[in-house]
Amino acid sequence: MMMSNALLDEEPDAAVMEARKLVNVPLLGLDIDGVLNGGRDFGRGLDADKLDFVAAIYEATGCEIVLTSDRRYSAAGCRWVIGALGERGVDTRTMCRALPVNVVIDGEMRQDERQRFRWENCHGIGIRAGRSADWAAALAAEPRTSWVLVDDDTKHWQDVFWQRLWRTDNTRGLTLLEARRVIAMLKDPEMRGNVACAAETQGNEDEGRADA
Repeated sequence: MMMSNALLDEEPDAAVMEARKLVNVPLLGLDIDGVLNGGRDFGRGLDADKLDFVAAIYEATGCEIVLTSDRRYSAAGCRWVIGALGERGVDTRTMCRALPVNVVIDGEMRQDERQRFRWENCHGIGIRAGRSADWAAALAAEPRTSWVLVDDDTKHWQDVFWQRLWRTDNTRGLTLLEARRVIAMLKDPEMRGNVACAAETQGNEDEGRADA
């Protein structure tokens, strides 16, 4: 039974209670090409072992999986990946979805501008703003205590998200060791990804050379 608010003498709003529960569900932002497959020929499909690794992350953390790949512009592409994860035990009814595409045109959110936005994305115009803006909007709408992004490229993400970004090597995709690291990050909101650690190491090296 929910506790009543002693000051207002009323039951908490149901939506608020749901939000309190949701904030504790970790969020996994998942790219596809270069993560769920390896090698330069991304069109060849998904690797079974990579899908197994993601299913293991889900089982270990109870995370919600959100597809951040550009394949989210295609319903067929989303169904393809979500279906494969569902075969491995992921609850695709409530725990797996594509990151919403929100394009701002003249100050308004427009869902019918997806194709134009996709063209801009493919031609290098505002790439970092695309996924980053949509991820920021998703977190603003549904705040989470812990979240991790897994992607093979940093160019899609503004550096404000690098602290929680795990970058894979697109020639091999997600590995078992990396899956274990992602599990640890989802369980520990303070743990940083390899992108932030690499940036810090590079900064320390540059500072050392400057002091020499």
